[in-house]
Amino acid sequence: MPPEIYKPSPLERQTELERFQQMNAWVTSRQGWIVSPPGDTVLRVECLPDSALPGELTKAGYRLTPDGTRDRLLKCGITEPLTRTSCGWLEPAVDGSTKPIIERHHAGIVQVERYAFTFAPELEADFGV
Repeated sequence: MPPEIYKPSPLERQTELERFQQMNAWVTSRQGWIVSPPGDTVLRVECLPDSALPGELTKAGYRLTPDGTRDRLLKCGITEPLTRTSCGWLEPAVDGSTKPIIERHHAGIVQVERYAFTFAPELEADFGV
């Protein structure tokens, strides 16, 4: 009888860096940011307060722990609603105005929520990239 051949699972074939890159792509596609370096067993992610990312990570099987809030500089962190005057100048939009609104986006500091969770191969969840 021939010896049994060992066949590693797809998870065993992935390196730590590949797993991190896969998770980073998944989190980034959901408007989140991983702020832990590759190789850490505890990953920290940041997201906007109204993000669905924490719910999706929980649904995928990760046990999230709130890790406070932080400030983050975003390229479109501030949206300024403006209208045009009769001379063509831009002015702040007034509530109830019937003039067309022009939105101007600026870089700005926004508050994000931070979560931590264990990211180890033996605790792998199904986050379906």
